[in-house]
Amino acid sequence: MCSTISYRVTSAGVEITAKVAKTPATINFEADDKDDNPVTGDPDTSGTTYTFKGNDTRHLLVIKGVRSLDHLTVIALNTSNDDSCRAGRR
Repeated sequence: MCSTISYRVTSAGVEITAKVAKTPATINFEADDKDDNPVTGDPDTSGTTYTFKGNDTRHLLVIKGVRSLDHLTVIALNTSNDDSCRAGRR
């Protein structure tokens, strides 16, 4: 899953480019520190969740206001075990 997701830090926040193989797919993206905690201390302000539907298999998202992170954790929700991985920085 994470091979099709990348991110970069911009002046607006963390810009995420995400692509999924099939829909529907609900994915949570969280900017984390080195200890795997939300960088803002609050998952609501250091992450975003998006549901891909129909032909929408590629999307650009922004976690606004976050300009520093150790890694981006990606969690596929509503799967058998909520698969997770770390996205690559671009």
